[in-house]
Amino acid sequence: MQLRMRNGWKALSLLAACAMGLAFVSPARAQTAVGVVDEDALADKYVAYKKALEDIDKRAKDIDRQLEARELLSPDEGKRFDDLILKSPRAAADEGQLQTLVTTGADRRAQYLALIGQNNRTADQEAKIKQFLEYSKSNDSPLKVLSDKLFGKIRDEQDAAEKKFTDQANAVIGEVAKKKGLKLVVRKRALVWNDDSVDITNDVIDRLNKS
Repeated sequence: MQLRMRNGWKALSLLAACAMGLAFVSPARAQTAVGVVDEDALADKYVAYKKALEDIDKRAKDIDRQLEARELLSPDEGKRFDDLILKSPRAAADEGQLQTLVTTGADRRAQYLALIGQNNRTADQEAKIKQFLEYSKSNDSPLKVLSDKLFGKIRDEQDAAEKKFTDQANAVIGEVAKKKGLKLVVRKRALVWNDDSVDITNDVIDRLNKS
């Protein structure tokens, strides 16, 4: 039996659908005033968006680290851990207790890894390994339930942030387009080539970062 590996949370892009309009301009509309938005540059330079993404990613990684420590807690410790980590907001005393449990679990994991790396182990060391593996097995189901709850909340936060910043970006794209007299805005990714004069990305970024 082996210990559970980390979830390896991977953050998603929030601005995947931020650009407006069509991906192709037909010859019949070639004279239409068209603008271009580089969604990659927009995602990289939109300050509020990047901060939101970094905050969500940090919380997800913290949860991943805490769940890893949860694996080698005793049943009683595990129940207390679950109560504390699901509590929101947490008082300072609760946060202190949670961090103590995280440290306990992390220390046991380090101890387990050190023990299994030894060629010659004493009877006490073998018993300690057995106890750790029993904790791991008994925690498998509770960990899955807890992980689903915690990362479900993270996904909900991410979906809400995605909608919020996409809506804001689209609104500003529309404002800039109207000010420039544009009839159509397309994604840069969908184009083979465009003249820099039709790129409105910097104007959009400036407005977003000032709002």
